[in-house]
Amino acid sequence: DIKRQIACTLKPLLELYSFRTMGELRALLSLYNIGVEEVKGEIGGRTYHGILYTALDGNGETAATPIKSSRLGRTAGAQPLDRKMRGSAAKIKGELRPLMAEALRRSVDERDFRSRLAKEQIDLVLRRNGTGRIYGVTFIDHRSRTVLNGSRLGKEFSANTLDRCFQERPQDLLPPLLPSVPSAVVSGNGEKILGGLLSGMEPELNYVPRHPRLLKPDKKKRRRRYGRQD
Repeated sequence: DIKRQIACTLKPLLELYSFRTMGELRALLSLYNIGVEEVKGEIGGRTYHGILYTALDGNGETAATPIKSSRLGRTAGAQPLDRKMRGSAAKIKGELRPLMAEALRRSVDERDFRSRLAKEQIDLVLRRNGTGRIYGVTFIDHRSRTVLNGSRLGKEFSANTLDRCFQERPQDLLPPLLPSVPSAVVSGNGEKILGGLLSGMEPELNYVPRHPRLLKPDKKKRRRRYGRQD
């Protein structure tokens, strides 16, 4: 039941985290294999603005039919999201920026930078084009539960700066690190999932599932019996 699992994961995320743009929300949801898109247009002279959610596979590609926000609860729609984004204050603490600057200065490559941020309970979400160039940067601070576009933190954390930095310090070809998880949000490193996609349990508001696996339930094969059955 993909619809139920998206709803159970989406509700606590929207209540717990602060974000100011759709891009920041999209980066947050991508950690939990959920995609979100705005739909705008005009029909019969009337404009409409809707939100679609979908399940994503391990490559960030759509893996299920998009679901209208109206089927996922009141807080998932365009108007509630707009009110939340306008009301979200910038929670950039004085110690966050220098902490991240120091982590970047000490890092030898992108993988090392992610690892250093993970120790501080910060996730890094990068968006790349077809040639591998970084065009979007988002940081997710799980301590303050705030999603921040890189440019909001300063020029040194912008897409152009990090792309140039990581080209000078090329990352290795190993699989990406699984971001660390603050105990206040989840327990473990994603193995113990009490909610999220394909889970029948709704997470508590102080608990958010991490990286739920998008797997279709196996169909039980009916065993064929031969001969006389009493």
